[in-house]
Amino acid sequence: MFFRTILLFHIATSFTASAASITLHTEEAVERALTNNPTIAAARFRIDEARGRLHQAGRLANPELELEASQNTRTPEQSYGVGISQALPLSTRLRWEKSIARSGVAMAEAELRDAARRLRREVRDVCIRILAIQKLQRLRKDQFLTNDDLARILKSRAQAGEVSPAEAAQIALESTQLLLAASQLDVEKAALLGELRTLLGLTEPETIQLSGELASPGATPRTSVDPASRGDLQAAQILLQSGRDAVALSKAERWGDADLGVFAEQVRAEDAPEGLERERLVGLRLSVPMPLWNRNQGKIAETQAAAFRIESELQALKQRAQNEADAALHEMQVLARVLGEMDNQLLPQAYEIEKLQQHAHSQGLLPLSDTVRARQNRQALQVQRFETLRDYHLARIRHLAATGDLPTP
Repeated sequence: MFFRTILLFHIATSFTASAASITLHTEEAVERALTNNPTIAAARFRIDEARGRLHQAGRLANPELELEASQNTRTPEQSYGVGISQALPLSTRLRWEKSIARSGVAMAEAELRDAARRLRREVRDVCIRILAIQKLQRLRKDQFLTNDDLARILKSRAQAGEVSPAEAAQIALESTQLLLAASQLDVEKAALLGELRTLLGLTEPETIQLSGELASPGATPRTSVDPASRGDLQAAQILLQSGRDAVALSKAERWGDADLGVFAEQVRAEDAPEGLERERLVGLRLSVPMPLWNRNQGKIAETQAAAFRIESELQALKQRAQNEADAALHEMQVLARVLGEMDNQLLPQAYEIEKLQQHAHSQGLLPLSDTVRARQNRQALQVQRFETLRDYHLARIRHLAATGDLPTP
């Protein structure tokens, strides 16, 4: 039974590795995601859309060709005319339209950088969780083997009447619980690998295996948010400038376009007593709109309110980013302190107790179960230590993403 359990445990923890066809390091996964992720590809097309709008913005309306002909129904008198008219803005409307479109391109580029920043965080987050699960699977396996050795020994001693059968049954139950915990890790790992496949933009039925280990805590990163490294803050700043340009544009639109035209006309009219004569005329025509009833006040008020709203949203975004960075940094500091206590105090003490227990058992002073329990406690502390290390790295990724300290494409 125990050999079968060990075999099931081995299959559960090694199936993914044996079926893997792609082995990636965390940073390799990040680069692959930046290349293949469809969200990033869509953000690049948004830049092309914005450039198209910029190419179209700020252009004069096309000129209009005018043709005219008339015939007197009672006499041979008639006239023919041709003209060209052009609408000309009386304000700086075209300049503001161009400026807003130019801001649209810059904002699309900033949004691409922000999408890449968020994608880096997501990929690194998932990779950290997968690497942690792979390590925890190995630690759980050590726990299981230790517990299973004790269970086999206690079972044989229970059959010989040396220990209570209840104690042997309890240890066997703990072995089963460890096996179930390992299976739960497999389920969680499979879900994370599926999420990673989506982030990497994989379409082929390929299995992923991650390589690498989680390093011990290093130097504390910077604490302030750098707007130049965060695409969302840059996009919000550009949007604010675009909103101010929209106010200027709405004010410029109070004046409509003037219409300037030139025309030529040939008239055949009767001039008594000479008869029909031909006359040729050329002229210039100008019409100017008068902003008497509509001065675009509603549009001006709307764009001004929108600019104030965007400014408030920008301040809120900056504050939220700084709060995220501060919270993640505080979590890192606490977890780093806990890890230091584990490495410098708890784990050395656990190893020392295990060593003393083994020595006492070798001299017949302690039963085997106490010795194995000391080893189990040390292994459980190792598991707790690694879970803390995983949480530290997750907090570190959140902090780097919040401060904009992750590399930009």
